[in-house]
Amino acid sequence: MDIKRGREKTVASPDGEGRKKKGSLFRRASLSRKKNKEEAKMRSKSKDRCAENSQSTNTLNDERDSSEKKKAKSSSLPRDLKSPFGRPISKTKNKDSARRRTLDLENIVHIRPLADCVKRSGCHGVDLPEIVKSLICEIEERGLIVPNIYQKAGAKGEVREIIRMFDQLEEIELGAVSIFTICSALKEFISSLPGNILDCIKDKLEESILEPEKFIEKTKKLLELIPKQNSALCSWLFTHLKHITANYESNKLTDDAISKQWGAVLGITPHLTMALSRNAPEFFPDTKLEKGRTILRWKDSSLDLRIPEDATEEWIKEEIFLQETILNKLHNYMQEKQDEYSDHRLWEVQRILTALKRKQRNLVKMKSEKEKKEQEELQKLIEEEKYALVEQEELLRMQQELRDRLEIEKQKVETLRLKLPKSELKKETENEDNEETLNTILDELLKENTRLESENTSLVESITAEREALLRARIKSRVN
Repeated sequence: MDIKRGREKTVASPDGEGRKKKGSLFRRASLSRKKNKEEAKMRSKSKDRCAENSQSTNTLNDERDSSEKKKAKSSSLPRDLKSPFGRPISKTKNKDSARRRTLDLENIVHIRPLADCVKRSGCHGVDLPEIVKSLICEIEERGLIVPNIYQKAGAKGEVREIIRMFDQLEEIELGAVSIFTICSALKEFISSLPGNILDCIKDKLEESILEPEKFIEKTKKLLELIPKQNSALCSWLFTHLKHITANYESNKLTDDAISKQWGAVLGITPHLTMALSRNAPEFFPDTKLEKGRTILRWKDSSLDLRIPEDATEEWIKEEIFLQETILNKLHNYMQEKQDEYSDHRLWEVQRILTALKRKQRNLVKMKSEKEKKEQEELQKLIEEEKYALVEQEELLRMQQELRDRLEIEKQKVETLRLKLPKSELKKETENEDNEETLNTILDELLKENTRLESENTSLVESITAEREALLRARIKSRVN
């Protein structure tokens, strides 16, 4: 019999004696001891964990205190010795200012050296990056007379998008872009180029500007020392700045204002910028800021290449030459550096060349068929003309024969007329008293005349038919 006392239960043993046990009736003493040991271990681990947490908390507090002390010390430094990242900069350590200016731009697009930009550019006839030529031509077309053209900044996001699209060799329609955004993109790209566009002659040009009487002569010699792509960029840029200042009455930009802006972009003094732009016609006399012919591009969304409907064989031949020039440039660049955008453009150019050559073959085929048809028509006209000439000659000869016969017949008629009065006189004398006989003879003669006229008509028709047959036979024999 079980007697319940709280959580304790008394269980009768087999020998009849009662025994007291805690917990469940089916729980063994060994299991409860094991559980007690595990609980003791868990308690000891939790104590260790609490000790570690308290130690790490103390460490974090110490680090926070030290960082606050450093920050307070940094705030006491002069402004020019502070780093933009919160660390002090030593006076002796020089940072690249161009690197700082383009730090945020490099997160969007990769700024390539000028030589690489020219090698992968789609420009022809000039060693320029495609972005520089396109932007300058667009400003020359619709921005020279815009007031304060280079003083109003464009949207930064649109500027970076333009630079990105040109860097990735994508097709872009600048006609729908704000002119201020285009100007800002031109300044941003040129200022982001590694190095200086005047290369090694920048310092010498700064020195020669102090001697105005020798500046032009020295500058001409110095410009011959820089690479071709640098010289081409300088020629286009300073000629463009000359055009900007020449339209002062419309855009209200003076030499001084434009020189300060572009001097900061180019990394040279405003005095040198002004001197180079003012004398650009003497330094770069052969430079013409012309957009030139637009090279065909193939949009990914279009199924067929947009070849002009009025494209002639000469136009397609010239377009093939330009596309092959770009293809060779891209091949040479890909041999030096791997670039996925240049690779995509290379495949695009190859597709364009395939379509152009197919169009050229079709035009040649159509031209040959047209020439063949024209040749056949010409030959037919020549044969018809020859037939007409022979026919005319034969008709003239027959006309002469008829005239000769007519003359003979006329002579015979005249002869008969001369004989006719005597015979009539003789008949009148013989038949003067017999009028009835004469009337009878006259009637018979009239009947005979009618019969002869009908026979004559039939003979004339048969003669005419025979003459025509003879004429055709003669013409055929002469033509063949």
